[in-house]
Amino acid sequence: MERLYRFYLALSRISQLMVRERDAQTLFTEMCRACVDTGHAQMACLYLREGHHAVRAASAGPADEFLADVPQPWDMSTPAAQQSYTVAAMRDGLPLVSHDYANDPRAAAWRELALRHGVRAMAWVPVRRGGKVIGVLMLSADETGFFTEALMQLLTEMVGGVAFALEHIDREAALVAALRQAEEGFERFSRLFHLAPLPGAILSMIDRRVMDANEACFQRYGVTREELMGRTFSSLGIGVVAEGRARFYEEMRQQGRVRNLITTSLDRAGTVLPELINAEAIEFMGEPCHITMSLDLSALREAEQARDALDQARAASRAKTEFLSRMSHELRTPLHAVLGFAQLLQADAPEQLSPRQQTQVSHICDAGWHLLALINDVLDVSRIETGHLRVDARPTALQPLLDDALRMTSPQAGTLAVSIATPYKDQAPLWVQADPIRLRQVLINLLSNAFKYNRPAGTVQLSARAEDGQVIVEVIDTGLGMTRDQLAHLYEPFNRLGRERGGIEGAGIGLALTRQLVQLMQGQLSLDSEAGVGTRACLTLPWRPAAASGPEAEPGRVEDAVAEQPASAHQPAGVVLYIEDNPVNGQLVEQMLARWPQVRLVQAEDGASGLAMARTLQPDLVLLDMHLPDMDGLALLHTLRSSAETCQLPVVALSASAMPDEVAAALAGGATDYWTKPLDFLRFTADVLRLLRPLRTAPSASAA
Repeated sequence: MERLYRFYLALSRISQLMVRERDAQTLFTEMCRACVDTGHAQMACLYLREGHHAVRAASAGPADEFLADVPQPWDMSTPAAQQSYTVAAMRDGLPLVSHDYANDPRAAAWRELALRHGVRAMAWVPVRRGGKVIGVLMLSADETGFFTEALMQLLTEMVGGVAFALEHIDREAALVAALRQAEEGFERFSRLFHLAPLPGAILSMIDRRVMDANEACFQRYGVTREELMGRTFSSLGIGVVAEGRARFYEEMRQQGRVRNLITTSLDRAGTVLPELINAEAIEFMGEPCHITMSLDLSALREAEQARDALDQARAASRAKTEFLSRMSHELRTPLHAVLGFAQLLQADAPEQLSPRQQTQVSHICDAGWHLLALINDVLDVSRIETGHLRVDARPTALQPLLDDALRMTSPQAGTLAVSIATPYKDQAPLWVQADPIRLRQVLINLLSNAFKYNRPAGTVQLSARAEDGQVIVEVIDTGLGMTRDQLAHLYEPFNRLGRERGGIEGAGIGLALTRQLVQLMQGQLSLDSEAGVGTRACLTLPWRPAAASGPEAEPGRVEDAVAEQPASAHQPAGVVLYIEDNPVNGQLVEQMLARWPQVRLVQAEDGASGLAMARTLQPDLVLLDMHLPDMDGLALLHTLRSSAETCQLPVVALSASAMPDEVAAALAGGATDYWTKPLDFLRFTADVLRLLRPLRTAPSASAA
């Protein structure tokens, strides 16, 4: 009767604990105490598995004294642990009993410890959590045979109750975590929904009331939250029009969702809004609903129109570039003959032409170079617009460029008897950060305008000075000047400001191009002018310290350059193959090379014959036109570079095509150089001298 009473007392104590306790550690501790307090054990200890170790998690009675020598935590992989009842029960998941522990062979390692503490019997009951063994309840008694079958059944039921309580704790924790996760998910959804840039609303499927909406929705339809919440869109006269609303709900009924429905809506002001709507069925606040998101198609249509306009602009730009390329080629081809033969006449002028004829030829050259300059200006404007024009800014001596620009433009001053003042010559040498070729182009344009639009007996002053880390160049004239209205349209390409009727030549793109070139060189250009008084052009460029080497020599007139060449100058020798289908161009090059008797010119009229001659003759230089009747110049260049017989030949592309991509393609294809037509006689002869080997002459007697 007493044992039975203790049985029920222990079970009742554990049952009450299971109802009120939600902490696992407290359950473990009370389970051990219940076993000792109700007389079911002299000592109780709970070991929990943590990886490969057993850790004492709770105890009652003299367990701490009994187990003082056992390591904490206890490594279960050691031989002693593997032979113990504790590890066996934890490993196999079965209750174990030792009725006479002092004489148990498996207890040999702990026999003296057991006798010292009066331990005569021991029991081990596995503890489970979630169906897995997580530990062992170890019990001891001071009499043999204490742990009867009935007691072990009681202990197993008691531990099972604790396991049930642990599982209940886990279920409650999982439920709390799930609720917390659901709340967090709802908060995230709500935050994203209300911050979404697209108008969104949650509508009840029962009566179409607005359960929730975001700020973008209120702004879209011109209503407040208070006006819309709990009401329908149709009751306020906003939202999807009746026809679109019918289609929306029909699609929702058939498919349970709406995908990319294009319709129109109305806002509070009655404005028609094109929309694309998507919707999905959800449950919200315990009610079946659908969430809708709409996209304003007006912005999308504007973007499409902008893309179409951009595509059209790009197509127009490509067409313009192609047109300019073709026109440049077509204009340069006849100019090549005009300027080429005119330069040949200039070279022979002292012997063959009268002074009057020399003047006429000079006019031909001036007009030709002027026309070429206009063509180049148009191409430069196009290159800047497409981003293809680049400048090579570097430290550049300013005074030599001013001298050269003045030399090239001052003949214009003669007809109007314009006097020229040059204060810049009194300044110390100045250096700027600029592209020398483009800077010369800028200076020539500014000076040319100052001379062209001057008055009889007027003046032009060219000055330069350094100031605050910059160099300022000023061109001041006493010419016609400009009105405010003319200044407002000063940089418009092809706008000559009414001067086209004054008999002064020009295309109206000089200043537009000049300002763009200055900006590319990180400079500034400004003009002040007053009608009838004159114009002041101010060019500002970054100042730079003087470079170590001086500027390159500038080319002069053709007849001067020819006259200056000494008779003893080295003469080139070799074979030049010219692949060109235009016979006039062939005659021009032939006459340019005729001054060197040891240079033999061989001509081919098409690509196939040119390729054959290149393989047979092995010329010292190949001049290749890029537009041949039977093949493209790039294809022929590729063939020459791919063949072992011709891959080492110097090949110069000689073409009237001057667009940057065409030049780059030829150079990338293996061309040694690219010369554009019309040819400059002096530049052409200098380049040929550079590429052809010099004539070897026999040593003189004095040398011997």
